[in-house]
Amino acid sequence: MGKLARRSDRRGQKPRNAKGTRVRRDGFDGEFVPGQQFSVDMRIRRQAAEVLEAKVTAARWPLVLEAIEAAAWPVETYLGKFLKGGYDVIRFRSDPADVGEMLHRLSRMTKLPVEAVAREPHKHLPFWLDDEPESHDVGLQPFRWFQMLYYSHFLLRASTADRYAYYATPEMSALIEAGQSADRDHDVAVTVADLPSSRGVLYLAPADGVPDHGRVLVWNETGRDSGSGTDVLLIAMLTVPALRWWLARADGALPTDGNRLYRVVNDYLPVFPFAEVQLSPAESDAAPSAPNRSGGAGFTDVGPDEPAHSVTAMNDLDYVARTFFSMVNMLRGNKFVESTRQQSARMRDNDGVVKRMREVTYLSYRQPRSASSASSSEGSGKLSHRHVVRGHWRRHWYPSQKRHLPMWIDEHLQGPADAPIVVKSKVTVVRPPAENESVE
Repeated sequence: MGKLARRSDRRGQKPRNAKGTRVRRDGFDGEFVPGQQFSVDMRIRRQAAEVLEAKVTAARWPLVLEAIEAAAWPVETYLGKFLKGGYDVIRFRSDPADVGEMLHRLSRMTKLPVEAVAREPHKHLPFWLDDEPESHDVGLQPFRWFQMLYYSHFLLRASTADRYAYYATPEMSALIEAGQSADRDHDVAVTVADLPSSRGVLYLAPADGVPDHGRVLVWNETGRDSGSGTDVLLIAMLTVPALRWWLARADGALPTDGNRLYRVVNDYLPVFPFAEVQLSPAESDAAPSAPNRSGGAGFTDVGPDEPAHSVTAMNDLDYVARTFFSMVNMLRGNKFVESTRQQSARMRDNDGVVKRMREVTYLSYRQPRSASSASSSEGSGKLSHRHVVRGHWRRHWYPSQKRHLPMWIDEHLQGPADAPIVVKSKVTVVRPPAENESVE
């Protein structure tokens, strides 16, 4: 899992932003019974699933954040106990005098010595630790896969902790998409201070208006890595069908719809792929690191006739990271982005109490000035024609900050207003192989 796992091994504790014991909003405050972690706050989750099935509005978007948190925190708590047991075994193997709480509890439950539990943890935990047993029950996973399972749910829960809800209009989503696909040779630094918030959830409204083509971007800044000294960010993207399926699912039984899940004891859980990125150091002009792949198997309910990016967005983590940084850079004072705060709609909680959710940050596209005047500052010399300039990023140096900041140059016509328009076609020429070259 890259540096995330090593950080947790060194600290021997949950990452920052992890909450302690939590009371269910529907009144449950006891120990979980098997499978109960999947049915917490189903009223809110079903409401959110209905919102995602139709056209999502900014006013209703915070309800989905409530549902994500409601679905993620019980499973995170459930998995966290097993995860702690794995870390206890790792520490005990390094130092037999270090007997963690979970390892001690397993020893008492099994009536076996601590040494016996630590020697064969796969008999008492739903995973093994790099020493795969010769035979094991179906459903056991290597510890690294179990870590990914836990941290994918941790990310979903942590991204909603402060209820930072962002909503991008279809035009704004298209602009973010254009920014992520633009030439990346001019990447600039992105530090923690440049983020719109340390954690949040962004809804990217579909440009074609089809609800299932929407995407959801979640992120959480987990703190500073003690090895590199840089801040670490976790990012994930979910398709709307995948999110709706997960929120409406009230049990951990084996499904029949073909979604790839992982077994933990007698429950089946999805691993949401997520990217782990090291942000730029403070007062640095270096770009963030390339994303480390943390989490491998995604699932989606979209059909084969959907756009390719809607199917692969969850699994292509480089695409996920580029989309996130495109959003961040667009918000950093870009002239094409209008960011406003709007009040959300009201909802009823499980006790029937009407409450207003927090406000949502509404991101819309600000129409630029005329193309000819907007492009007058670009290039030099007098042009005899007009041509289309494709949208691209430009690095702009700020002496006061001693670093570059990005500037998005929107697609426009460049040249005199009264000049004729010339459309240039790009032709790819395939060179035939030489006589001494073989064709495979």
